[in-house]
Amino acid sequence: MLPPNHVFVPIDAASAGQPLRVCIVVNQNPPPSTTTPSCPFVLLRSTLDARVYLGAVLDATGRHREWLEIWIQTVAPLAAAEYKTIAGNDPLTNAMLDARWDVMTRTFIEADPAACIQTGFEQQHPRPACIDLDALAPWHPATPENQPYTLATDDAELLAAGLPAFSSTTARHWRATAPDGKPQFIPAPLTSEQLNTHSAKLHALPQKLHPLNPESGLTFLRRLAPIALDDYAAFLGGRPWKGNASARETYPLDAPLRALSDWDAAQQHGLHLFSTAGGRCGRFIESLHLKLSLLHQALHHARAAIKQRQLPYLNLSADSFRVALDAPDTTLPALWTARLVPVRAGQSMALPIKTADVRYFIALEQPSASVYRPAHMTQSIRGFGDVRIRRVYTDTGDRICVEGTLVTPDRVGHSASDILWLRLPLPNIAPDLFARLDTAEGLAAGEARFRTIPQDLPPEINEMLRNTEGAVFPDTPFETIPLLSAPADLYSLAVLGALLLLVNSGNTLGVATDDLIGYARKLGQEATKPAAPDTVLEPFAARAVQVAEADPRIRAALGPHRLAYDGVTAEDAADWVPPDLWWHIIGTLARLIPGAGPDSYCKDYGDASPFNLEKALDAPLRDLGNLLLRTRGLIISDWTSNREVARVIRKIPTT
Repeated sequence: MLPPNHVFVPIDAASAGQPLRVCIVVNQNPPPSTTTPSCPFVLLRSTLDARVYLGAVLDATGRHREWLEIWIQTVAPLAAAEYKTIAGNDPLTNAMLDARWDVMTRTFIEADPAACIQTGFEQQHPRPACIDLDALAPWHPATPENQPYTLATDDAELLAAGLPAFSSTTARHWRATAPDGKPQFIPAPLTSEQLNTHSAKLHALPQKLHPLNPESGLTFLRRLAPIALDDYAAFLGGRPWKGNASARETYPLDAPLRALSDWDAAQQHGLHLFSTAGGRCGRFIESLHLKLSLLHQALHHARAAIKQRQLPYLNLSADSFRVALDAPDTTLPALWTARLVPVRAGQSMALPIKTADVRYFIALEQPSASVYRPAHMTQSIRGFGDVRIRRVYTDTGDRICVEGTLVTPDRVGHSASDILWLRLPLPNIAPDLFARLDTAEGLAAGEARFRTIPQDLPPEINEMLRNTEGAVFPDTPFETIPLLSAPADLYSLAVLGALLLLVNSGNTLGVATDDLIGYARKLGQEATKPAAPDTVLEPFAARAVQVAEADPRIRAALGPHRLAYDGVTAEDAADWVPPDLWWHIIGTLARLIPGAGPDSYCKDYGDASPFNLEKALDAPLRDLGNLLLRTRGLIISDWTSNREVARVIRKIPTT
């Protein structure tokens, strides 16, 4: 079951009558690390505010029942990384992160309730917890008088002790009641060394402890989704699965999953609908349908999460999902039970613009370059400049608006849709102003005109702003923010589609994405041309085929042979999959790219209803659902058999 040196360790003390226990997998001989202290827990992955460890459920006899993912909230990396706005405000707080965790777990539970184990600690902070590596048992801190420490969440009590409040900061402290009845506090220790520095305030401190949840982070348990999406896509394309990898090692899990590691054996073990007797073309079409189903599930999960949070993801990628297979005794072949499981929450937040008719979003993390992100998403510009106030007025809703000029040697914006964020240094206060740029109106180089978005500001700030007309504010901090919303997630899903359908041993994701974008632009350029008069396809589908058939480079880059890793020629693949179906699928991927042409589902990256963001995914979901019906029909029809027979007949020499 477990590799050598690994054991199951309960994460909480046993209670009377407890039939099942949640355990974490502990490596008693973890590999050394030159950069960080060796961690004995099997880390499956990290997210913005969580660590996900490999765990298991054991029954009262110690028998393993199922594998788990143990999600533990952590705020320390966020606090250390100083996720701050341009003016030094820290938008992240314990209260905000707890609310974010609550929405994330509720979204996961709604997506797959049977896989989630609810403990109540999704909303309520558990006791701080460490693992005693000598006793292989959980350890919870207590005072020398054996009074338990819990997470300090009372802001008034913390402030009275001269400590940062809980709700408005990311600071966390342990709290216990001292012998005199007063509260005593310890900063939540993150390492064994920090624990030892507080040994005088702790009862029975073991010698060999490793912190598991020292911040009393909210927790979440669910069944393990063992397969990475990119690995599963490669398996469907003909490559064996390499196993479930943690940060340092690969861990063998249940026997049914081991069949995925041997492609030849997998074809004989009922994983597919078609056996080897069904022919290569049958397996090929089955692979197309299963991959398209994964993309449809990804859109479905993304829509549900966006609807729940009314925030875009802004960090969607293959790492946002994993794959789970049902038990082998189901009536369907194993690969037909594959379920996509969301494993990464969105990382966006709404800009604090107090207005009723518009919403803008930014990523909590400074976005890094990634194939899954549109290029301008990483092009935020920060700097300082002189602000000249030209005019202050009220709009029809009596909200204040400011027109001005920003003078700076730095480049200001990338597009007219960028948002300019200013912190105007008024006396004793510096309000945030959000504006739209118009670089074309500047009268000199290095100038950009702006007009603020109508905002609901306090009356005293409105009065101050009215008195600034004609004033100059030097060294005003500013930041330009690309206009992003749910359409940015459509771009990420287009790249995910390229991963599923167009990446094989001869094509990388970067190349496939670049070719897909080129195809999308070509479709846009050809949008005004009429379809062939004898076509029976809808106009877009007909144009998708025409553009591909007219350019051999497109067929070579994006043809159906990209579905398989090895052994399938372009000629075979073109015979097995109807061209009109394939190019309709690839054209639909191209339509996911915002602004690529008139066929795009969204005209730009901000083209979404501000309070119904999920509607941006409705049309793609509908179209992919229809394409799934077509690929399912292709599986049960004799189209491929007829094409194979036709190929044989064509090869017979005529006399």
